[in-house]
Amino acid sequence: MAHPRYTFTTDLTDRKRMLITPHTYSNFLPAVKLDFIIIVRTPRHVFDFPFTGEPRSGPVLFIFPIYTTSPRPQMHPFLTIPEMQIRIFEILQSDESTTTLALLARTCTAFRETALDALWYAVDSLGPLIQVMPDDLWTMYPETCRRGWPLQFVKFTRALQESDWTRFDYYAPRIRKLGRRPFYAVPQAIYAHGSVLRDLIAYRPDRPLLPRLHALKYAPCEEPLLLNSLPFIPFLVGDSVTDVSLVLYGPQADRLHNLLASLSRRCPRLQTADINLSSDIPMDSGNASVIEAFVCSLHELETLSVVPSWRVAAETLNHLASLCKLRQCRTIDIPSNVAGVQLRDLFTVVGDRFPSLDSIIFYAQELDQAACVVESLQRPLTHLEVLAGYMSEVWATRPFASIANLTRSFVHHQCVSSLTYLWIHANNVDPEQFPPPSAVTDAFRALFALRAIQSLDIALPFTSELDNDWFANAAAAWPHLQFLHFADRCRDGEAKLTLAGLIPMIRCCPRLHDLAVPFSAEPFDLDLLPPGVCNLAVTHLDLSDCTIGPPAAVVECLTALFPNLAWTGYESYDEDSDEEDGPGGWSTVERLLQASRERERSGLADSDEARIVACAAD
Repeated sequence: MAHPRYTFTTDLTDRKRMLITPHTYSNFLPAVKLDFIIIVRTPRHVFDFPFTGEPRSGPVLFIFPIYTTSPRPQMHPFLTIPEMQIRIFEILQSDESTTTLALLARTCTAFRETALDALWYAVDSLGPLIQVMPDDLWTMYPETCRRGWPLQFVKFTRALQESDWTRFDYYAPRIRKLGRRPFYAVPQAIYAHGSVLRDLIAYRPDRPLLPRLHALKYAPCEEPLLLNSLPFIPFLVGDSVTDVSLVLYGPQADRLHNLLASLSRRCPRLQTADINLSSDIPMDSGNASVIEAFVCSLHELETLSVVPSWRVAAETLNHLASLCKLRQCRTIDIPSNVAGVQLRDLFTVVGDRFPSLDSIIFYAQELDQAACVVESLQRPLTHLEVLAGYMSEVWATRPFASIANLTRSFVHHQCVSSLTYLWIHANNVDPEQFPPPSAVTDAFRALFALRAIQSLDIALPFTSELDNDWFANAAAAWPHLQFLHFADRCRDGEAKLTLAGLIPMIRCCPRLHDLAVPFSAEPFDLDLLPPGVCNLAVTHLDLSDCTIGPPAAVVECLTALFPNLAWTGYESYDEDSDEEDGPGGWSTVERLLQASRERERSGLADSDEARIVACAAD
């Protein structure tokens, strides 16, 4: 049966129309009759609509009003379905402005409750909630933060009464997320003064102020005017909270124990814990033990992130291994005295340990430790970050053997078809001896097993020894690659990769958009580049540490490979410097690239002007 086509008025000013087939959006709306307002969320593509003249990128929300022939138009019953209202308002909720939701809440009674739930779902502060209380209870007063920005605070002018809570209790249960963005990102936000929180909690000490809160983010950014609210944070939350994110600073260090103890008691169903201690709060044994006690009290944890890294005791690591829902574990530090069998026992998956883990970030004293952890943790990981290689004697004497052990630990790993993000960095040391180039390529060839890799960031010695053939094989092994960074600050001599060696990467990795690898920028014969093969996504290359051939020829090759290239990593050219061409000639490359871009822009402007003249003549 053929689907009918309906004409929708898309713009009331010029009455232009658009034809839409109902089954086009069957994944979002059922086929319905005329006489209703249809709201459509487009796919993530760019559209150029004639009734606006401006391109829009998805997701985009369109509202098409339908005019009916009935004498008294009525809202279609479709819009009274709560599930469809929720879906519509979720789309509106993604917009930074809340004006549309506020208008819909006042449009009709059928929209009011659902629109208010969406409007109050996430708030940056408690200031707006205090403002719904009686006008004679509070007043506004401005303050200036330590960075010189204006802040608005709400402060009580009299004592609380029971009648003051009516509207507070009407809106407070609708808040599910508190503290979406830091205060400097929301300059117009209104905050509740610490004395306001104190008075609210004193009046109702046995009830959470936000009974249905799900997510709490506390990030005062060292602002003294906001730090005073920390002691009252536990009284805002109840057992409905599942996500907590805390950023603490030096003056709050002595409250860490009480804060985490209160949260673990009041939020037993916590699933996400993100604790970030500033640099002026040391991760000493006392603070580490407080965090360990907090973590061990949580039994439904799914995501754990602690910054800076903390040395996890064996008991805490065993607790994390027993959590059946734990998916992400970030920034744990492995002590140097744990190695071999003991380390394998801690990270083994035997006995259904770490059953759901798919993302881990850890720090190891040596790459051999990291290799042992990766080899033991046989789970289908999707995200892995390793920082290793502190200034230890073992690492200085045998760095290549440690690197080879780590790369080969991936060959038969369960993550070979699931790992999409890999980040491995080792502290820089000068190796005492360099291995043969063939041994280096063999060691790093083990990474070809990671067939699903999308982002690869490797900062290890000897990566400059990888040649064109290695990168050609890498391009064939990593078809989904989007981000590739290699760094080798300990290399001896020129990098083995050349500009021509990037051609397979461009041909086989169509989604590559970020590239920084050490290579020798020598021009190549442009006939080696197949017709139509180029990368339009890469606009910046970090090539400042690469050797270079004739700048003009290099620019010709670079623009053939990357037509939209605008920057090469050399950003410190000084016209008054005695070094006229900059280190290695990269300043010349930078100037030639800028000149090429200017010519392109000028050519586009000339073509646009010619087109306008031709249209005027017609």
